[in-house]
Formats: sequence, structure tokens, C-alpha cells
Amino acid sequence: MRFAVVFFLMFTSLNLSAKELGFWEKLQGQVFEKYEQVSEFIAPRVEFVKFYWGHEFKTKLQPKIIKGYSLYYNYLGSDVADLAYDSYKSLKPKFDKTLLNTHEYYQSQHPTTYRYLSDIPAFLKVGYENFIFQIWKNLERLKGHQAIEEHKMALGMADAALRGKESTKYFKQNRHLNDLLDEIKYHSYDYGMQDCYQAYLVELDFKNAFNTGCSVFISTALYEDLQEDPDALRAILAHEIAHGDRGHSLKTLGQLIASGSRHFGQLTMEWLLWIVTGKKHEFYRQVDEQTHLNMILHEFAQKTPVIEIEADVVGAEILIKAGFSKNDLRRALIKLHGTTEDNIHCRRADVQRSIRSYPGLCNRLEAIESVKN
Repeated sequence: MRFAVVFFLMFTSLNLSAKELGFWEKLQGQVFEKYEQVSEFIAPRVEFVKFYWGHEFKTKLQPKIIKGYSLYYNYLGSDVADLAYDSYKSLKPKFDKTLLNTHEYYQSQHPTTYRYLSDIPAFLKVGYENFIFQIWKNLERLKGHQAIEEHKMALGMADAALRGKESTKYFKQNRHLNDLLDEIKYHSYDYGMQDCYQAYLVELDFKNAFNTGCSVFISTALYEDLQEDPDALRAILAHEIAHGDRGHSLKTLGQLIASGSRHFGQLTMEWLLWIVTGKKHEFYRQVDEQTHLNMILHEFAQKTPVIEIEADVVGAEILIKAGFSKNDLRRALIKLHGTTEDNIHCRRADVQRSIRSYPGLCNRLEAIESVKN
């Protein structure tokens, strides 16, 4: 619930003037404070109702439901279930094949149209970045929440990004990054995003780069490793603006929402099964042992490698359009993986970092190699 309140308040503060934003941020503080007071009053009463209802339900109502369901299932339910499952098994492959064929046809026969249809308008990507920054600014309010504390690395990156945008400490390094960025950003595909791309150095002691839409953030550890190799640094910037071009930040939100929807959909089904059978299946038992957020993020993380592969491909295309070599990106990735061209070890498995997974090095190098010069 606390997340819902913060997200709603942040979303309604998009595209406001500085004066309006100041008033709105003050109002947000008042609303959040009032919400905390109401929560403190309601929470113990809700817990009492949940305990009393749970006790009455488990001891009196649920045994009758289980008995009734058992009678239904033995006489009719098993046949209905088998029929529904057989129908699902026969129809799902046909639906999946139709969907796949449609995507493959438009990708191969109308690639430009397909790309435009799958693109996200620039104004949405810029608006979403503002939304993200507003959320990050208010994460301080959520400190202490178990789900938040378990992802301190992601929190640290958010905090470093906000400080990096405001700080003048790395003025010289930022100018260096933006000089390199200027050489490639006008060769990106989304013309509406070209003028807004800006690079910032952020104080992080591990090698990382990330994009929120218009803003590209390079960690100090990564910059120190590549500052003597401007071609590799430029290639990393190309990879990051490829994320902006393809709207990956906003698409990531879509994937996260989809993961959450599937999670709560399955949870509802398993909860209903528990009501009528009295048995907790594997997924329902996992919910007892983990937080909902961690389970959603785990599923979400499995779907993120494809985003990195697409950014590698589009980043290589941007480098080629700008007159540079796609091999610059290849060399940068090899160096960031702590190896050399002659000592590459292919790890096909995806690598889990923070709340995302990244594809193995060889998968990424093959994707770059597939780009035509």
C-alpha cells in the first residue's frame, strides 16, 4: 500500500512547472504524513480482523467447503478438468504459432514498419524518465521497508544518479563523455530523443552504465577503466542510447507489471485451490517464505537478457552509422568482463546482478557479429 501511495503521487507530478512542482512536493509530504497516521491507527485493527476471520474460516467454514468440493470433484469435476486441460493443450500451440508467424512475417517483410510499430514515442520515454526521478527522490520515505532494504545495490545506483545529475564535481569528465556522445547520438533511430541525450559520471565503485531515457550514467569505476580507450567508451555510450532509442526503460516497466500480474493471478488460483482442497501447492508455499516483491523481481529478471542483446545490436548499428566500428563495442565488452580476445570463456548462462539478469559474453558477441557493416 505504501508503494501505491508513493507511485500515485509521483505519477501525478509529471510535467509540472518548477513552482507547481514545489507546491506538489509539499502536498505529497502532507499526504504521506497523514497516510502514516491513518496506517498506525488502522493496522492493529486490521490484524485483529484478519486473525479472527482466519480462525473462524479455518475452523468452521473451510472444512465444509473442502468436503463439498471433494464430492463435486469425484462425481463431475475431474471430467470437466480433463476436458478443459485437453482443450488448452490443443489450442495453445496453434495460438503461439500464429503469434510467432505474425511477428516473423512483419519483421522479415516490413522491417521498417515493424520497428516503428514497436517503438515507443519519445514524449512517453521522456515523461517516464521524469516519473522515475520523482520516485527515486522519494525512496528515502520507504527506507526500512523489508523489500526495499533487500535491494540496496539498486538503491545506491538511484541515489548516485540523482547526485550525479546535480553535481559539478566531474565537470571535466562529463564534458569528455558528452563530446563522445555528440559523435554518435544524431545517428540514433529515434529523432525525438537525439537532442535530449546527456551523459553523467556517477560515483559508484563497480563498473556499470545505465540509461533512464535521455540520461546515460557511467560509473566512476567504469570510466577509470576505459578513459584511455575513447573508442570503447563511445561504444558503451552507443549501447546505452540504444536502450533509450528502443524505450527499454518504459518496456521494462511493462515487463515488471506483467510479472506482477502473473504473480498475483497465480497466487489467486493457488489461494482458491487451498480454500477448496486445504492443500498448499509449491507456489503458495513459496509466498509464505518470500516477499511478493522478491518473487516478482525474480521472474522479471529472467526476461531482461533479451533487452541487453537488443541494445548491443542497435548500439553496434549506431556506431556503424556514425562511421565507427562495431568491434569497438565487442572490445569494450570483453574488457569489462575482465578477459582478453585470446582468453574468452563462453558462459551461456545469464548472470544475475542486483534485480536484473545479463546475457553471457558469448551471446552478446554473437549478436554484435550478426550486425551487417
